[in-house]
Amino acid sequence: MDSDTPISIAVFGLGHVGLTTALGFSDLGWNVIGVESDMAKMKLIQDGQVPFNEYGISDLLAKNLHSGRFSVTADIKEAVCNANILIMPGRHSAAISFKLMKSLSAVKVVGPLLIGLGEAIEIAPLRSSTSDILNLASIAAYSSEIIDYKKKRKN
Repeated sequence: MDSDTPISIAVFGLGHVGLTTALGFSDLGWNVIGVESDMAKMKLIQDGQVPFNEYGISDLLAKNLHSGRFSVTADIKEAVCNANILIMPGRHSAAISFKLMKSLSAVKVVGPLLIGLGEAIEIAPLRSSTSDILNLASIAAYSSEIIDYKKKRKN
């Protein structure tokens, strides 16, 4: 990925891991589209309400909705067409997204948590805390910057 290309991330499934991951990346300054098929949950999140109890997430949600860096949709195709990194934190969302991506074009799929970010992949265990996920997101972002730097030095 060219360093001039803005990073835009789509996160499929906004449960505990998905929403926390989406907000972590958004809070790091990237544009994030959250994809949620449960319309009631999607509406809650769009209205700034977190559908589970996790310290600090309500503030992150409000901040990133207000900044415009985080948005929520039920339209998978919209998310895929507007993102250059796809995150599928759950097997169910990964299976659906994988089938969709294969039907749209030839893709390289790496997982289960992160797809893309150069070659920097960090996998969060199923019961990761908010801080664990944010730390892994930060490590993946930093690793991606190092990879981009090294690629530029070779050229």
